[in-house]
Amino acid sequence: MKFLLPLLLASLLPGLAPVAAAPTADPNDLANFPRLRGMTVPYRADAKVFHDAAANGANAVRLILSPISTSASHPAAGWAKMVENLPSQLDAAKQEHLVVIVSLFTPPVDLNFGASAKDEERKAALHTFWTDPKSLDIMIAQAVQTARLLKPYEGMVWLELKNEPLDWADYPAPPHNWPEWAQKLIDAVRAVSAVPIVVQVGPGGFCGGFATFQKLQGDNLVYSLHSYQPLEYTHQGVKQIIGTDLAHPYDQLGKKWPGEFGGGKGSLWDKDRLRKSFEPVIRFAQENKVRIFVGEFSAARWAPNAEGYIRDNIELFEEQGWDWTYHAFRESSIWSFEYDEAYTDGKNAQLSTSENPRAKVIREALSKNQPPSRRASEP
Repeated sequence: MKFLLPLLLASLLPGLAPVAAAPTADPNDLANFPRLRGMTVPYRADAKVFHDAAANGANAVRLILSPISTSASHPAAGWAKMVENLPSQLDAAKQEHLVVIVSLFTPPVDLNFGASAKDEERKAALHTFWTDPKSLDIMIAQAVQTARLLKPYEGMVWLELKNEPLDWADYPAPPHNWPEWAQKLIDAVRAVSAVPIVVQVGPGGFCGGFATFQKLQGDNLVYSLHSYQPLEYTHQGVKQIIGTDLAHPYDQLGKKWPGEFGGGKGSLWDKDRLRKSFEPVIRFAQENKVRIFVGEFSAARWAPNAEGYIRDNIELFEEQGWDWTYHAFRESSIWSFEYDEAYTDGKNAQLSTSENPRAKVIREALSKNQPPSRRASEP
């Protein structure tokens, strides 16, 4: 009877037609997501990490899943553990009204070099990865498996395909086959899910690749960059380069922001120079009308005026309307705003006894997020 009621009313009241049911909104449509401002969190993040990230004002976290970080010699086992933990992590994030960018930081591939590997060995291993079709097969399997796991969480998750694509043989361009591989990854994910997909352009954590990168095919695509320029400033004192896009350690300390970096005339880096470095991204976003996500930006906690560098970056992101996640929360003391500015190794890092300048800048920026109850679209 209830299905006949609209027709019955239409026959009794002239001009009244049956009212069609409103179409169900696509929870994966990027228009349903608020501006994201948050922080990256490690693969081992638990409910407390998500709770504390939200308590600091974040409305999003970028969850970095790196099998090599758990077991360099057995990355497949590391990945299996991450897959096992992911649903409980997403449940915890949902409780905090957080959007989660699930980052397939590294595929479960043994790159066959250890912490003592020389630069040439690291670069050769990366080149082998990027030129072996089997690498793409593994990445597709990883992405499809993850996309299926994310389906119950539609409306609160994005999927990032790869962190910092880099082949030193192609630098300063992204890996030459990355656009083709990224498209194949997108197509494979789209066969099982409409989840928003994040494509980091590269090369590595740089954004110069946007100058020549072509817009990929598909809906709900987000393009991503990292901001660490100039490395001479942001990575001063950082000696561990395994798993990064660093060509070498940056030993010299005490370099200030703004400052002269790179040598020669015109080497002053300040907020205006940062803005200029983002020009390829700005043009790409405007020409293709796409959403931009800054997945990482930071400076080592001991870098003089790190708070100024962080503030300049955030103000530029806000100018452009970009989403961003600060690197990092409870991942490494090098980048953590919870630790003080003293130069130490990880074992001897000390938590700040009061709010330090970096924490103040980040929390003030995160305060622009609406409380969950006031967001236009909650996950």
